[in-house]
Amino acid sequence: SRVEESFSVATKLAKIEGIYTGANFLVANLTLASVLYVGGSMVINSEVSIGTLTSVCMYMVNLGFGVSNLANGYGQLLRAQGCAERIHALMNRTPKYPTSTV
Repeated sequence: SRVEESFSVATKLAKIEGIYTGANFLVANLTLASVLYVGGSMVINSEVSIGTLTSVCMYMVNLGFGVSNLANGYGQLLRAQGCAERIHALMNRTPKYPTSTV
């Protein structure tokens, strides 16, 4: 039935979103850890200051949040487009039974 099909699609979508979100956080954290590792060794060798390393990390976190919000916004936009198409299809169909205008 359509309900089961809709549930199946929603389940697949939830799994894909979970994998995407998990992978996104994993990549972000691995990148931050590698920057801290390389930056920490540069601080120990007096190549950069701790303030510079902190600034770079803060910029990375801010950039990551921005990119994540853009990706989530795009996903929500696609969902809204699908919902609008469904509503439009429902509003344009002809009813089985005539309606009265009483």
